[in-house]
Amino acid sequence: AFVVHIIYSVEVYMLDGILPVFKPEGISSYDLIRRIKSILGKQAKYEKIGHGGTLDPMATGVILILFGEATKCFQFLLDNGKEYIAWIKFGAFTTTDDKTGEVIERSSKVVCREDVEKVLFKFSGKILQTPPYFSAVKIDGVRSYEIAREGKGIELKPREVEIYKIELLDFDNEKNLAKFYIICSSGTYIRSIARDLGKELKTGGYLEALVRTKDGGIKLEDCYKIEEIESSRLEK
Repeated sequence: AFVVHIIYSVEVYMLDGILPVFKPEGISSYDLIRRIKSILGKQAKYEKIGHGGTLDPMATGVILILFGEATKCFQFLLDNGKEYIAWIKFGAFTTTDDKTGEVIERSSKVVCREDVEKVLFKFSGKILQTPPYFSAVKIDGVRSYEIAREGKGIELKPREVEIYKIELLDFDNEKNLAKFYIICSSGTYIRSIARDLGKELKTGGYLEALVRTKDGGIKLEDCYKIEEIESSRLEK
């Protein structure tokens, strides 16, 4: 298991290690890092700080904050699968492929649990996936979301990702909302799965909610909330 090792030096802590944090909804991964840096203030020193994998602002769950020497673990964390609980809403497409975007197309087609289960095999194993337009993918050195915000056309190339497991846990017929358990490779966009499932079912689809439940062997229950980091001593 990963732990944060603290070395005492003239009442200032040198940090090397991984701090598992629960990211709340509404802030970006980089906002979270800024919050933690603010909490630590002048109590701690570290050569580098980063995270083990981006979560969109609307998403919650496990995010690993890397300090010092632990930033060298980044590639190792990328090579490990990530686990999610995802809620996908059918019946529309949005600009961002999630609930934060504007609806660009609606469908009156009604789908059921059986319809979804019949097409899930197409979203298992190694698949080609096109990232959302509003994503951090770089095009000629510019982030895709920056180009999308300017209303310019974008052509993103499909890339290979791997879905180790995708399971339909529940389906709410009244809300047209499906709940999934997904284990996938790093670099997989759950928003793209939502969009592409909607295309496959010819009804539209977007991500309603997302929780990362496991990353790099660290589970949700192993994480600290921001409030706990603020209220507890750094030694803990």
